[in-house]
Amino acid sequence: MLNIHGVDTEKGLATTRGKEDRYRRLLKIFSAEAGEKHGEIRAAVDGRDINSFRICVHAIKSTAATVGATVLAEQAGLLEDAARLEDWAHVDANCGDFLDNLAAVYTAINHALTQAASSGTVDKARLAEILTTLRQAFADFDMRGINTQSAALKNFLDAPELGADVERVLNNKRAGEYDAAVADIDILMAKLN
Repeated sequence: MLNIHGVDTEKGLATTRGKEDRYRRLLKIFSAEAGEKHGEIRAAVDGRDINSFRICVHAIKSTAATVGATVLAEQAGLLEDAARLEDWAHVDANCGDFLDNLAAVYTAINHALTQAASSGTVDKARLAEILTTLRQAFADFDMRGINTQSAALKNFLDAPELGADVERVLNNKRAGEYDAAVADIDILMAKLN
């Protein structure tokens, strides 16, 4: 499990029912959106646009709580309350710390995700086993096997040099393009050898 400063990853992982691949994708989305919201919040404060400010901090409050960034979510909630009251004095006094914390959290998330992707070793034997079983499930039209192995395959979405191929297999599965998924599995198996 990832160790991210400012994020209770166990709490965040619970929101995805323990599915680490989903949690990592949620963290990626949060990080990208938080970077955008950072600039929007700064612009709203500079332009004294209380409604835009309130909407932005509300979005951060909700998503920060979902990923487990509890302190950040609490800060955003207090700023949202101040915005509802149009209390610029509170906003001005606290927004700088909030934005610093927001930047620290999304930077820490980016760093943790990058480290996990680049330093993680791929269990090629496990990946080959999943792909072989999935290929057979496609051939047999075994929906339970397809779904089970596809779920296991998601753990390899961030695998260096293989993640894009894994994603193609999963996308073809979702689209019902089983022949294309099997062809992509064959390509991926050749890369593993």
